Amino acid sequence: MKGGKEVQHYDKFVGKEILSDEESKLRFGDQWKESGEKIKNVHEALAELYEKAGEPKKDLELEKSDRDREIIELVANATDRFLEELGRNKKVSVPLDHIHYLKEGGVKEYTHGRLGVGSHASVLGEILVDRRNDLETAITTFHELWHAKVYTALQTTIKGKFKAYREGFSIYSREGDKRWYYYLDEALAGYMTKRFFNEVLERDESFKKEIQESKKPIDTTRLRELADFSRWVHELWERNRDQFKSKDEIVKLFLDGQVNGRILPIARLVEKTYGKEKFRQFGVGF
Repeated sequence: MKGGKEVQHYDKFVGKEILSDEESKLRFGDQWKESGEKIKNVHEALAELYEKAGEPKKDLELEKSDRDREIIELVANATDRFLEELGRNKKVSVPLDHIHYLKEGGVKEYTHGRLGVGSHASVLGEILVDRRNDLETAITTFHELWHAKVYTALQTTIKGKFKAYREGFSIYSREGDKRWYYYLDEALAGYMTKRFFNEVLERDESFKKEIQESKKPIDTTRLRELADFSRWVHELWERNRDQFKSKDEIVKLFLDGQVNGRILPIARLVEKTYGKEKFRQFGVGF
């Protein structure tokens, strides 16, 4: 990148990248003057934020055990394999110190009640996971790491704040206060997490006992959104059988939008099926 450090956890930046002195002060203030220089390249600022994301979460973060490292390696290998199958055109590596295992209830405490047991931050390139039993921890780690590795575009908003512009299938407004296709994006992450459970965890001897002894159905995340998505895919398949050989082809089209940012083919399919402006309407739910 011109005039800045290399940061590889996002695909694209939306907005002005080189700033004037006044814009630099407005957007970054005094916190970026430790070196005695003003930050004028947004990628430099993002690189500094990225480095700070590797710092432990005080009083909440647990030291990673050998088993934790095994789980993270298993998850990372699976996400990379699935993404390669789906044609991901950018390999995103999330460093070990950007994967934070917190004490149980830590994510909720850290996010002031906004989130439950897992979180990912696209601007910082980090994920947070409550450390529970191995099975639950592996499932949540996959879900959040999937979000972190799919297509991501960042922006500075009109008010000068760093925010996401695209997170997988999700799209944010330029003010950063509105978000569309959130439930669809979560359904797709839930779809891939369920695949991870079926194809990886169920075949791994180290998880066999926990799976067998579970007294309730395994929560592979976002089951309600996934059920809604499955019904929608079935309807699209029924109304477009001349175009697709199977429902799996439609699912892969959605996943390509999440993984590689190509949502136009889905927009065309939805508007061909339901009429103009319907794709935009589906942005608030489906």
